[in-house]
Amino acid sequence: MARRIWASLAAVSVGCCLGDAVEADCKDGDRPGLSMLQAKAHARESGGKKADVYHWSSGRGNFPYYAVSNASAPFDVAHKHAWNWSHPDGRFATLTYGTALDHKSNVYLSGADGVRKFDPNGKQLWEHISLPAEMMDAPSLYDGKVFGSDTKGNVVALDMENGEVVWKTQVAEEIGQDNGFTMANDGVVVAACDWHEPGPHGAANHKVQALNASNGSPLWSFEPDSPVWNFLPLFVDNGDFIFQDLTGKAYRLDLKTGAVRWKNGGKDGTWTDGSAAVGNGMVFTVHNNELPGFDGLSEFNPGTLSAFNITDGTLIWKVVTPRPPNNAPAIGKVKNYPGLSVVMPICQQVMQFATCDVQVHDADTGILRWVFHGPMQLGPAQAGDLEGMAIRSAKGIRGMCLPNGWSAPTIDAQGTVFVGNEEGMLFSLRDMDGDGTIFGDEEISGYDTKDSGKDPNFKERSDPAADLVDELLTPVRWRVNTHDPAAGGRKDLAPKEGQVSAAIPALGPVLEYIDTLVGDILSPQFPERMQCLRTRSHAMFTCYPATDAELADADGKLWLGPVADDSSGKGSRGYLRHLDNVRAQGHCARILTTILYLNEDWASDLGGSIRLFEVQPPLDIRAEVLPKANRLLCFWSDEVPHEVLPPRRDRFACTFWYLDREEDPSSVAFAKAPAAKAQASSGSVFLD
Repeated sequence: MARRIWASLAAVSVGCCLGDAVEADCKDGDRPGLSMLQAKAHARESGGKKADVYHWSSGRGNFPYYAVSNASAPFDVAHKHAWNWSHPDGRFATLTYGTALDHKSNVYLSGADGVRKFDPNGKQLWEHISLPAEMMDAPSLYDGKVFGSDTKGNVVALDMENGEVVWKTQVAEEIGQDNGFTMANDGVVVAACDWHEPGPHGAANHKVQALNASNGSPLWSFEPDSPVWNFLPLFVDNGDFIFQDLTGKAYRLDLKTGAVRWKNGGKDGTWTDGSAAVGNGMVFTVHNNELPGFDGLSEFNPGTLSAFNITDGTLIWKVVTPRPPNNAPAIGKVKNYPGLSVVMPICQQVMQFATCDVQVHDADTGILRWVFHGPMQLGPAQAGDLEGMAIRSAKGIRGMCLPNGWSAPTIDAQGTVFVGNEEGMLFSLRDMDGDGTIFGDEEISGYDTKDSGKDPNFKERSDPAADLVDELLTPVRWRVNTHDPAAGGRKDLAPKEGQVSAAIPALGPVLEYIDTLVGDILSPQFPERMQCLRTRSHAMFTCYPATDAELADADGKLWLGPVADDSSGKGSRGYLRHLDNVRAQGHCARILTTILYLNEDWASDLGGSIRLFEVQPPLDIRAEVLPKANRLLCFWSDEVPHEVLPPRRDRFACTFWYLDREEDPSSVAFAKAPAAKAQASSGSVFLD
């Protein structure tokens, strides 16, 4: 399965250096400039001559800071569209795979039918058509050439100025139809090749091939312990490079000879679409924990993100991801967090109604920092796959792409994370309030590539859920009263959107009772967990609109996923499984979640239950609780994953979090009231 950049190529206005690059112009103050390090490397190879320094020399950026840009991009991508390109034969006429930017900000786009070059304003300068061979990998720029490979087993070098073939070397009978990377550095080009069975679902590339970047002559080949998939070689110091095979095993090889420095990790017999990453003195790999095959395949099949010492390959840490980590992570400085972070997209692709998340971990420890609950796959295939299959097949191009759920992410100079989704959205993400959850207009922006240069003959898929794609931009939209009479007109004291003040008179008796339960009943029973509590959040009132019958499938089951508001008239689809404290191994203010339900005469056939899970895989269901009026549910914010099932009637609740931080505009101090008569149990409790 391959990654895809949409056939409608959309460019956004980026705050990068245009024209001829100068080192001082494009330098990030928090780390060495990419331009300086690249210039030194090129100078060694060119005998000291001044070399062009490319803005983004490969699908994963520049050596040595892959996936990190020293330019600042606009956060509001929805309103910064600059230009787009679609194939002249229609938006579905090809599959596109990767981009690179040269020193003049020209864009090089690879596609199944070849490579194209565009100037900074989107004007096409040349195209190299490769058919009947398809070019399924992301391009890379090096020493005035564009490098790639094709399905006929060729590694190809094109002249950057005119697209003419400089050299073409056949290294195998076939090179696979995954979406790998052909990369070049220090006079050597590295590509995957030798496509044959066995593989995870048929054939796979079984060898790594190195060639002379100047003339294409073969230098050496290497066969890893398992085949490679979405091959991504990343160059590191001392003339070596890193990659992983499809089981997640990492390799460090000598670039000039192919000699193995070390290899470690992975899980035998498994397969992932993911690739390795380097940064922070470590190698990061991904693998799935389940064996290949579709029996029992689930969007919640776990995987593993591992960190190894880049010098000797020893394991430093590893964490289990709640969804398959089927992509390459990015390592860099993420906005509002100290040190370096690992951005890890997780998703099971080619699974209708499966939801995709993005997780960010501390690069030193693996501790989870924040999470974004993204869109779900709405149709039986990802957007554009079925719609364009017949068109592409007629042109002699692979009919379907079957892309990963996410693109490989990129981090800009401001620490914003940019990542594309299988449903056609390009997202920009940042955690502005440090609560560990990406939510709201200040933290999420999105651009729908399907709206870019739309073919007038293009018809949206007929699935009822397609009408909800815009609502999926934010995981939940609240119906709330944000008036705070205690603020006295002071904006700095007003609660955030989605919150109401604890000073509203009608809430007084309710809050007094809940404070009593927490302070006098639960605290003595769980002193270690409760002794750090200082404040309680403002009340958050929520409404999940009733789900329209049209959203039921043929079996009468309701679709699950992020909540949509009722502007579409189709109501809500519940809320995806999550933890309220997503930094369970580190610091997060939320300790205890309390939810008061406000629904009179709520019967079981109305749905809308909150489903509670065990925190450890396989995440068995612990309980389902109906949202009956005056029912109070309490659970540990970091120990009880939960989801909301779709309701058949408007569903109302009021949520409070008890926190271990000082009072601020979004929270209030709480005092213990006289003891109440209630009994608490471990894990979670609900009282009628």
